Amino acid sequence: MKYYTRCVYAASVRANNSEIPTPTDKELAWMHTEGVICHLRGNHTKCWPKDLVPYGLWIQEELIENKFEPSFALLIVAFKSLSLKCIVCRSFQKKYVNGLCALCGYLKKHNLSDYIPNTQYHEQLTSKLILKDNIIDSIITKFFGFEKYREKQRESILSFLSNQDTLTILKTGEGKSLIYAVASILSQGLTVIFTPQKTLMDDQVREMVEMGIPVAMLYTSSEQLLLIQEKIFAEITSGLCRILFVTLEKYIENFQFRTML
Repeated sequence: MKYYTRCVYAASVRANNSEIPTPTDKELAWMHTEGVICHLRGNHTKCWPKDLVPYGLWIQEELIENKFEPSFALLIVAFKSLSLKCIVCRSFQKKYVNGLCALCGYLKKHNLSDYIPNTQYHEQLTSKLILKDNIIDSIITKFFGFEKYREKQRESILSFLSNQDTLTILKTGEGKSLIYAVASILSQGLTVIFTPQKTLMDDQVREMVEMGIPVAMLYTSSEQLLLIQEKIFAEITSGLCRILFVTLEKYIENFQFRTML
């Protein structure tokens, strides 16, 4: 489904640059039905070549050339002067001798390479990785620095990671942010958080960046530069973004964005 999502979103790039080779409307309609069924059954003979999905490739080039700046770079003090950036995500300062930041280093150490925020470093494990209880417990102390979970936090995370519909109601300040922070790290793909106000979103993004988690935020196009939005979408396709904060207006008004999700 990850490749299918990239194909779908690549088609919308034509609106901004007609020279980018993307699927035709007819091909896109086919992929919505028969194509995705074949893909899910393991038949990839009908999948488009990956060179038809160039969106985000320029991000990988920036990573290789050490020129990448995440969309949240302004929230990191003296980001451009950081000479010892993580060799994988290029977003946070190196912490370990192997050149990885706190997040990438933790995931690598616990054999969770497919969860590292950069798809180029995924090992494409053939068997589905099952998260053990000890991983759930270790991340709260060894990565976040807390002694233990608060009430309902651990249960909510385990429920979410078990692919169950989960509703957790907590008062302000009781740790809702930690629930989706842990869940986003220990789940593959993108975690989307809907936020009613941009001011609240700013605080949430700043909190996650301070924790060392790569995030991004999207709001109405009239208030956010198109160039910034394109950069964020490129980060998403490259697996460099773990959490995406979105306003309800952005989700409702933008059909292409809903299609990508």
